[in-house]
Amino acid sequence: MTVAEFVRGRVTQWETAGNITPRNAQRYRQLVENQIVPHIGTKPLQKVSRLDVEAWHAALRNGGLAARTIGHAHRVLGAALSDAERDGAVVKNVCKLQKAPKVPENEMVIVQDVPGFVALLRAVAGRLYAPAIVALFTGMRLGEVLALREGRVDLDKGVIEVREALEETKTYGVRFKTAKTKAGRRNITLPTIAVEALRDHRKHLLETRLLLGQGRPAPDDLLFANLDGRPLRPSAVSSDWGDLAERIGSPSAYPRLAVDRRQC
Repeated sequence: MTVAEFVRGRVTQWETAGNITPRNAQRYRQLVENQIVPHIGTKPLQKVSRLDVEAWHAALRNGGLAARTIGHAHRVLGAALSDAERDGAVVKNVCKLQKAPKVPENEMVIVQDVPGFVALLRAVAGRLYAPAIVALFTGMRLGEVLALREGRVDLDKGVIEVREALEETKTYGVRFKTAKTKAGRRNITLPTIAVEALRDHRKHLLETRLLLGQGRPAPDDLLFANLDGRPLRPSAVSSDWGDLAERIGSPSAYPRLAVDRRQC
């Protein structure tokens, strides 16, 4: 059996068994087809060596791939080889012998001038401003931000209740996913800057709804949604953020930043 056949089969099994979400399965398959298969996919599973993994990392790096993405692909291959090792299909998991490249610290952009960056966002981000501020100052994932409902946001207390997330896959489209772990179900205290951004967003949202004859939002209504109340597509929002990031020179990940919180 080749590496490609085995890893593809493991991803399918993990998804079928419920060990990974459909969204993660989709991402794993992208890593398999784009980063693993073209380089070591035809290699017989039992003949993969530490040197093969080392050369694979070098090929990905020379192809311009970031260390963070190489690490993601390495973990998928390593998880599959761990299964193979447990079942006796390989003698040793070579991904444990050859570690993934370290992620340089400069891949994380530190925002020192927080007021200046926020002012820039306010001037150019438009509808992305409020969700970007929430993501930036709470650490919430994009899917969690887009799944926020009116009843889960208390601006008087400055608290957001995270209970679900939006998940978008080719198989199922956009759907809600309830948080099942303690880390996923959490309350987050908002800094003043995020409270102000959400107050402005709610004011604008209410004005728009009244003009459309929709009345005040219900507790179950989404805080960030299309005009008809349908959820926004995470991929579309992420793409819009990437276009904006190119214009203002900030990271394209939505939004992968660290802030000097002393200014918050």
